Amino acid sequence: MQDRAQPLRVEVTWNGVTATVTLTGDLDATRAPRVTECLMKVAEIYAPGAVVLDLRGLLFVDVAGGRALVLARKALGAHCPVIVRWPPSSSCKVILLGGFMGQLVSRTCERV
Repeated sequence: MQDRAQPLRVEVTWNGVTATVTLTGDLDATRAPRVTECLMKVAEIYAPGAVVLDLRGLLFVDVAGGRALVLARKALGAHCPVIVRWPPSSSCKVILLGGFMGQLVSRTCERV
């Protein structure tokens, strides 16, 4: 059986106040630590007023991926909101069913 997982691509843009982290590909247990590490570096380097997670390019998210987002959220502190934008429906399910919604601000995950 062939592994069909898509590589994870992480891109960071900065506008002087908000860091936007765009994720494309698959966010699973093997890739989750990379996302957490990246978000920690964003917090350390930029000290942003907010972090926007642009997830529209994610093809797959598992519970470890959702947990990575929450761990990064906690590390950023209450002073730095994490806003999740454009997650695919599969990501919304993981975020909602995993109990992560209360810890992330989302613009599009109101319903499964």
